[in-house]
This record gives sequence, structure tokens and C-alpha cells, in this order.
Amino acid sequence: MVDVSGLFPDVLKNMQTEDLEQKKLVYLYLMNYAKTQPELVILAVNTFVRDAEDSNPLVRALAIRTMGCLRAEKIIDYLCDPLQKCLRDDDPYVRKTAALCVAKLYDLKPELVMDNGFLEQLREMVADANPMVSRQTIGFPCNLPKTFLQGCRKHDCCSIRHPFCISCRRIGRRSLHH
Repeated sequence: MVDVSGLFPDVLKNMQTEDLEQKKLVYLYLMNYAKTQPELVILAVNTFVRDAEDSNPLVRALAIRTMGCLRAEKIIDYLCDPLQKCLRDDDPYVRKTAALCVAKLYDLKPELVMDNGFLEQLREMVADANPMVSRQTIGFPCNLPKTFLQGCRKHDCCSIRHPFCISCRRIGRRSLHH
């Protein structure tokens, strides 16, 4: 395997492309090589933030997913504002991707998740009208703080084994199992 980490500064220049396929490749490269060039990752933040507000939901989801996957300490604090917006996005794919990003952020810096109210937002998203969003939210790692279940009513919980509160409506159960 050839080490192309030395191309990091040159690849960063291609982030601002309008071509979605090229953008995907650049973001994939950044995910793979951010650990080798952590001081340069900060240069990508403005583009990520801008892409997280793009009119195309695929670009918004790609930006928030990539920021969550970089696992670079230097950009974690810049992730919170775009993540807040994406968790409330009109597009279900963006919301689903943002929920996954919260899980990744929780692994890195749980206090940031708690301080920004992301757990409360995920709790609300469990009842999302879109089953794709609900499934992703329910898939959140089981190492959540016990306080997550506070305030849940017994009839809202489908299973004691499950760390999330969800509606026990038959439709909800079916959509979670399919």
C-alpha cells in the first residue's frame, strides 16, 4: 500500500469542489489520513461547516459524517454547531447521519455531548416520524449514562434491554424490526 499522506495539503485544496463524487473522494481521503496530519485538519473546518449548510442533503450528511469520523481533537469543538443544525434538519437522511455523529462524538468527548444537549435531542428523535431516523437513534451505543432514561414513562419503553425509550405502538415496533 502506498502512503499518500504527504498529499494532504494538496487534497485539502480540492474540498471546495461542486462535484459530489470528487467531494466524496476528498472526504474519504481526509478520514483516512487526518490522524497523520492533525495540525492540517483544522484547515478543513470552514469547508465542513459550509457544506453542513449546503442545499444538497447528501452534501450536508457527508460533511457531518466526515467531521464525526475524523476523530481529531482540534476540530471537535467546531462540530457542535453544525451537528445541532443537522439533528434538526428537514431531511431524514441528514438527521440519521447526525445521530450517528453524536455517538461518535460521545466516544471522544462525552461531556461535550452532555453540555450541548445532544442526548435530549436523541431522546426526541427516537419518536421521529421517519423509521430510518428512529432506527439510527436506537442504535446509539449502550454505554449511555443512566440519566438518559430519566423522565421516561413505563409505557414508552419497549424493552428493558433496550437503552432507549420508544413508543410501543405496533407501527413503531414493526418499523424497528424491518
